[in-house]
Amino acid sequence: MLFQQHDVDGSGHLEEAEVLHMLGAIGEDPTAAQAGKLMQLLDRDGDGKVSEAEFVLWAFHHQLEQASKGHEGVEELAGRIFDQVFDLGGDGKIDVNEFIVGLERCKADLSYDEKHEMFREADENGGGFIDKHEFTELMLKYSN
Repeated sequence: MLFQQHDVDGSGHLEEAEVLHMLGAIGEDPTAAQAGKLMQLLDRDGDGKVSEAEFVLWAFHHQLEQASKGHEGVEELAGRIFDQVFDLGGDGKIDVNEFIVGLERCKADLSYDEKHEMFREADENGGGFIDKHEFTELMLKYSN
């Protein structure tokens, strides 16, 4: 994946120099000001570095913006977000507590009730868990 290729120091985060190197590798040549703005966009928690989860979330939104037809590639990105940000137990399903923690990691500005309502909406079969398919459908709905 692009993230691991450019995490040169293996820290699990991309620092600004690594982001600049990554952009150069894909043919972009941003100014220092543009790179700073990109870091602010990617660094959702404001710690000065980009985690893989932050990168995957950005890539998902970027993919949606770039897609002109259908949702090719979107399911894969939603699956990564599911695995890396929300499915804390690694069991292939998200309970309401994992969902809330994931939303908080994404800096979602939602009330307690809104988070619970979103979970209930995503839990299509009423089983008390959200699977990858349900999660992908929710991401597609709220990203448009």
